[in-house]
Amino acid sequence: MTYPNTHIVLYDGSSGIAKLDCPILFDGKSKDIDHTLYGSHEIIYSAGAADQSCGVLYWIKNDNQ
Repeated sequence: MTYPNTHIVLYDGSSGIAKLDCPILFDGKSKDIDHTLYGSHEIIYSAGAADQSCGVLYWIKNDNQ
């Protein structure tokens, strides 16, 4: 990722709804994301910007459910 220190939050978007009260799958720096767990998941919605300190929020379909 271009911005390895960006704060990233991955939410479980398996329900197809992007809400902040969805279960959190990952909360940390983008460089610490385990791509074996989350690398192939479909992103259903994203918010924020990688080059801003607020970071990026992603809702992904969790294949483990």
